[in-house]
This record gives sequence, structure tokens and C-alpha cells, in this order.
Amino acid sequence: MSQPTLTYIAETRGGGQPLQGSPGSLRVDPAAARSADARAVRARTRRCTRSASSVFPDRKLNIPAHAPLARFVVQVVPSREDAAARRVAALGGDAVQTCFPLRRQMLRKKAGAWNYALEPLFPGCLFLASDDPEAVDFALRRSTQPDLMLGADGRLATLSDAEAALVHALADAQGVVRSSRGRIVEGDLVVESGPLVGLEGLVRRVDRHHRAAWLDPARAAEVLLGADPSRAVAPVLPAASHGIKVGLEVVSKS
Repeated sequence: MSQPTLTYIAETRGGGQPLQGSPGSLRVDPAAARSADARAVRARTRRCTRSASSVFPDRKLNIPAHAPLARFVVQVVPSREDAAARRVAALGGDAVQTCFPLRRQMLRKKAGAWNYALEPLFPGCLFLASDDPEAVDFALRRSTQPDLMLGADGRLATLSDAEAALVHALADAQGVVRSSRGRIVEGDLVVESGPLVGLEGLVRRVDRHHRAAWLDPARAAEVLLGADPSRAVAPVLPAASHGIKVGLEVVSKS
């Protein structure tokens, strides 16, 4: 696999240090959501009766098995993702395995000290795993909640294999894309810790000053699945033209 050209922005100030603390769980517990809104569940959902099937049959993925694979996207009002995730879990009932917004962990300097902060990675998007998406789709279409939006065709938006693998590889069990740490060695990026370990081929650009990297989602099929990148389908993830921004601290360059 050929390595992509890496745009490198030199650091001009600062210097991150190992920090303490980590955010709590952001992933919605469907059981808790159902108990909080049991009447809505009984009125608007139906039981899941279909057995789960393999999402990627006969394909070995380079991703951890820490949580169900999110294959669907629900659009909601930005800044209200957590409340919307609880409603989706309640409405979908047993058909919802997990529902969560994605957040990225970034290093930010405030009052002279570096600390981790959480930011929305895809504002207004919830990622959903389900072994009966038709039941979830049915429940959401019957919902009177104005801030739960399906795709342009009125159904759940479905991630491609590569996009689903990318989300699963980057996010931890709390739906957080943790900051990675690495080095620049003879012009090449080598990631030593964090979700980008082994995924250097996704990195399009590095900014040491802002402790950030931009990922090229178009390369996810090749890097994660070993698939032909020329056969990529239309993307669902709302990535900017310059890529997906995640946390990356480059501690040295040689």
C-alpha cells in the first residue's frame, strides 16, 4: 500500500504533557432510557423478532470488538445529541443495541496549562447499532419528535462498510475518539498510542501547533478493509473537504 503525502505544519510554541483525567461514559444505555420512558416505548415501538446477522460476512476487519458496530445515522439538532440519543433508545426499544454521538478528545491550552477537552466530531449526528433497523426506522417515522430526522428518503441513513469500520476503529466504548500520540521519523508519521496506531495511512495532514490530525475518509476502504478505493460509494459521514479532524500530539521530529 502506498503511503499518502503528509502535509506537516511545524510547531511554533507550547509543549503538551501527559494529563490526568478522562471523560465519563457518553454512550446511552438503552435499558435506562426505556425505563425512563416506558409508556412511550409501549406506544411507539414493536419487539425485535429477527436474529442478528453478520454485518461483514467473510471479511476480516482491522477493528476492535469493544461495542456493537454502528451502521446507521440519525440526524438531530446540534448540541442536543445526548437527549436525542436517549429518546432514540427509548423509541427503538430492544431493536436498539447502542446509540451515541461521536466526540473527539483534543488538547487545549487554558491559563497556561494543557488539558483535554471533548468536542462534537459530527455535530447533529447520532450513530446507531441495530439488528433490526426496520423496527427502529418504523418507530422513528411514527415519532412526533421534531428534532429526529431520517435520511432524504425518509429512512435511516446507512453507513458504508468503510465508514462503519472507521467509526468503530476510532471510537472507544464511550463513543469518544481519544487523542493519539506519535513522532515524525524521517518525514513519516509513527503513532505510538491512541486509536491511530496502525492507521497512519489515513492521516492526510498533521498540525503540531494545534495537536491535531486530519484523516482522509476516502482511504478507509483501503486502509481498514483492504478494498479497492476506486470502488468507494457515496459518503454518509459529513466530513469537511480537508478531512476529519482528530487529536494527535506529535512529541518529536527526527
